[in-house]
Amino acid sequence: MNQSQKSQSKSLRAITAVCALGLFILLPSLTNREPVAEPAGPVVKENKYIGSAKCENCHSAEASGDQYGKWSKAPHHKAFETLKGKEAKEAGAKHGVEDPSKSEKCLKCHVTGYGLDKKLFKKSFDPEEGVGCEACHGPGDNHAKARFRAANEESDEEGFGEEEGEAKYTEIPEGEIIAHPGVDTCIKCHNEESPTFKEFCYFHREQKIRHINPLKPRTKEEKDALKGCDCKDEIKCEHKCSEKCTGKKDE
Repeated sequence: MNQSQKSQSKSLRAITAVCALGLFILLPSLTNREPVAEPAGPVVKENKYIGSAKCENCHSAEASGDQYGKWSKAPHHKAFETLKGKEAKEAGAKHGVEDPSKSEKCLKCHVTGYGLDKKLFKKSFDPEEGVGCEACHGPGDNHAKARFRAANEESDEEGFGEEEGEAKYTEIPEGEIIAHPGVDTCIKCHNEESPTFKEFCYFHREQKIRHINPLKPRTKEEKDALKGCDCKDEIKCEHKCSEKCTGKKDE
């Protein structure tokens, strides 16, 4: 080996030694890094509004309460339409609103999800449905998909069922949808900001729009609670509901 080759060999050994030393120093820092957190479960897409018409698919059987049918006959269904009426225009005029059907002051409570990002609404959603199912129960896309998946995994109908004889009650997992909205949901719109607001008994009014599933097993206490209040908005309750009977927020 000549002098030049010896020199190159020494240089190569030196470079190798430096690389080895660097790797020795670097290894602890790599192995001591905090582990990257992995998702605890499947990544759930952002929930979206699908419209009340989609709810009819599973919530129209008489045996399970026909929730869709009851909503379609209730005042909430006509909430947007009422903004075009004479009474709404007269009430709006007193508060400087020329056209209630185009005013944010009115639409925020007469249209489900008004003011939210358009990306949160599926093409099936119709804003003119007024105060729809999702105004109280929240966006229903995830719920609908979960119920259809569950039905496909069963040999027979799961959930409410299309056939009267097959309808049965299925407990909905917490967080999938708001199954039991309460007074706090109602008073977001039924309050002093409304030009037509009057004090009311939530427990009496709730009976007028109730659409429970009769197939759900209930204890005696739960059945007694469904009796609600018979004060007829006179705000003279003798029941335990009296603390929030007026529908107002706690002072």
